[in-house]
Amino acid sequence: MGGLIDEIVAADADVVMLQEFSSIWQRAISSSGLLQEYPHRIQRIREDSFGAAILSKHPFLNTSTWMTGDVPIISVTIGLQASSVRIYNWHPLPPRSPEYFRIWNQQYESLFQRLSTEDGPLLLVGDFNATQHSRWMKRLAQAGYHSAHVLTGRGYAVTYPNGTSRIPPIRLDHALMSDHFRCRQIREGIGRGSDHKPLIVDVALVKGANQSH
Repeated sequence: MGGLIDEIVAADADVVMLQEFSSIWQRAISSSGLLQEYPHRIQRIREDSFGAAILSKHPFLNTSTWMTGDVPIISVTIGLQASSVRIYNWHPLPPRSPEYFRIWNQQYESLFQRLSTEDGPLLLVGDFNATQHSRWMKRLAQAGYHSAHVLTGRGYAVTYPNGTSRIPPIRLDHALMSDHFRCRQIREGIGRGSDHKPLIVDVALVKGANQSH
């Protein structure tokens, strides 16, 4: 756990999104002193692979949790440049069996229902359990949510399985953004102790909900 916590500290991000957030991880992060840098947070602790947390240096204007496929999805709104920015921490089930595949599709349908009510600056980040070639990723692009990897000419970057198996590496982790943002940079971390590489994303808000910057 220390390797990943060190990477979080080194990145010094304004907002940190964590998946597979368990009580063990919660204790490790708390004992590291990292939470002192992130006074604003929402945590949904689970002992399976679907706990989640968002840590922020910016105050939350609101937070929400919704259940889809018995998985908690958390989102927050923060204030930035006089605009309200929505951030989703997205982590659906992996479509590795017929039953999970059915639920995975339902989860993406549920996500699109949520997104249909959003009209301001929005970031959608996490372990999507889908490659950039999947139909859901194509639908998200058509809906105006742009991949940070694609925007920066890194469309074939990979994040999984991070050296833990011999399967060909792919990208299951994505950072998508609405038209309100410009991506300055995205890179992958080392991800010691994880089968995924973390994403470190630098974005600029160029057009707020009611004004341009």
